[in-house]
Amino acid sequence: MNLWGVIHGIRVFLPELKAQDEGHIVVTASIAGLTSYPWLAPYNASKHAVTSIAESLHSELVEVGSRVRVSCLCPGAVATNIGDAERNRPKELQNETAQAPPSLGDLADFAETFAGFAKAPAEVAERVLAAVVADRFWIETDELYREPIRARHRAIEARTDPPARGMILAPYLSS
Repeated sequence: MNLWGVIHGIRVFLPELKAQDEGHIVVTASIAGLTSYPWLAPYNASKHAVTSIAESLHSELVEVGSRVRVSCLCPGAVATNIGDAERNRPKELQNETAQAPPSLGDLADFAETFAGFAKAPAEVAERVLAAVVADRFWIETDELYREPIRARHRAIEARTDPPARGMILAPYLSS
C-alpha cells in the first residue's frame, strides 16, 4: 500500500488533471523517504520510492509546461490509529511474543510517550494546505529531522558511510 497506493492514485487521477491543466497532487511519503533508519528497510525502501515518484512526476510536469503541481508530504510522527488497524496485522498473524526493536523498550509505555509528541492529523492537514497554496514541493511536519537529513546528504556528498542514528523516533525522544 505504501508504494502501490500512490502509483494507482496517480494513474487514476493524473490524466484528468492533465486534461484540465490544473490541480495539485499531494503524495504522502514519510521522513523515511528522506532518511534510512535501522529495522525499517522495507518501509524505508517503499517511502524512498514514493519520494522518487513525486520528484520525477514534478519534473515531468514542469518539463511539459503543465500547470498541475505536485507536493511530497514527509511526515514524522502523526497521531493516527494505524497501529490499531487490523489490516496491519490480522489476528491470525499476530505474534504474542513480538518484541520491540532494541532501545524502544516496552511497547505499552512507548505508546503513551508517542501520544505526547505525535502531531495531530489536523495540524498536518493545515501544513499540507499551506504548502499547496504556496505551491511548495516539500512538506514536513517538524524540524527534528532536519539534521538527520543534512547528515545523510553530507555523507552522500563526501562519499562516506551512511550515518548510524538509532531508531526513527529517536529525535523525539532526545529533544
